[in-house]
Amino acid sequence: MRDSEHRPQEGAIEAFWAWWPTVAQVIARSFRDKGLGQELIHAIAEHVAAIDDRLDWEFGPGVKSEHHFCLSGKGDPALRVVAERWLRGAPKGDPTWEFYASRQGNPRGGMKLEINGFALELDQVAFVLEEDEGRERLHVKVFHPLFSKINDEQLAMRIAFIALDNTLGEDDVERWIGAIELGEGVAVAPVMLSALRERVRAFASKATGERWTLLEGSIDGAPIFVLVNTAIKRVDHLLLDMHVEVVIPLAEPTEEGLTISKEADVLNAMQDELDALLGDEAIHVARETTRGKRILHYHVMEGGPAAALFERWRSRYDGRDGHAYAIEVLFSNDPQWDVLRRWM
Repeated sequence: MRDSEHRPQEGAIEAFWAWWPTVAQVIARSFRDKGLGQELIHAIAEHVAAIDDRLDWEFGPGVKSEHHFCLSGKGDPALRVVAERWLRGAPKGDPTWEFYASRQGNPRGGMKLEINGFALELDQVAFVLEEDEGRERLHVKVFHPLFSKINDEQLAMRIAFIALDNTLGEDDVERWIGAIELGEGVAVAPVMLSALRERVRAFASKATGERWTLLEGSIDGAPIFVLVNTAIKRVDHLLLDMHVEVVIPLAEPTEEGLTISKEADVLNAMQDELDALLGDEAIHVARETTRGKRILHYHVMEGGPAAALFERWRSRYDGRDGHAYAIEVLFSNDPQWDVLRRWM
């Protein structure tokens, strides 16, 4: 998303937060009376759609406040960034309102769901969990007694997501839940919905966010080695929506286009300098060595200071060891972090 595309959104976000104080207490009173009227619903929908018409919105009980209001990107990382920009303009929470950029978990049990003619109790949803230590995620199989009567797999999967989102909240589903499958029959040693939140918290307490994995393969017959952080979470770096490739031609590649150990040490030191210079302005996700090049992969925030930091670093090595190294720094918009899909 280019800066020019951000401006209409930013104007709509500013308009939303200018409008909100004029209706906040009216909305709160409506919950104490008969609920939201159609006029308020229309006004809210109109202001949210002006930001992005793909966003969902909803109200719920607050944690420190009486109510909360949230926008939801429905699992789309690009929309999650939009919601985060909206949240950054929010006023501080008060006794009445707090705000979120994703659906929140609701630890209360007893929720009943009516969907497409089916009525079910979410407390009966059960899970079988498989820990993936390399990716620091939990793969889940989801069971419910009614699944045997639901022939629509998409509907059953929608129920599974509702149960997960309602219990953990959207962000923690994105952060900790990996593959989701529908289970058949009765689960063996299941984790019931009421216990899922604590099981996920226990798993999260062991997570590091860094699990570097070395992958080996070939491209058009040329060997490639990739070192990638398989445990990195897009949701933990929401505003870093730009992908950066730092392409360093090797000075002395082997016949296979790889590094000799001496140059590998130099390249590692160069990367350490770059990482220290970038600090919190970027996250390093992977590096490749192939066909006479070392390629470093980062994500940064569009419009932030990272571009100048990359250029400062690059200029240090134009003549490294007497060679004119043509280091390239390439930026591309990647709000979905599609680059990671090459290796995950």
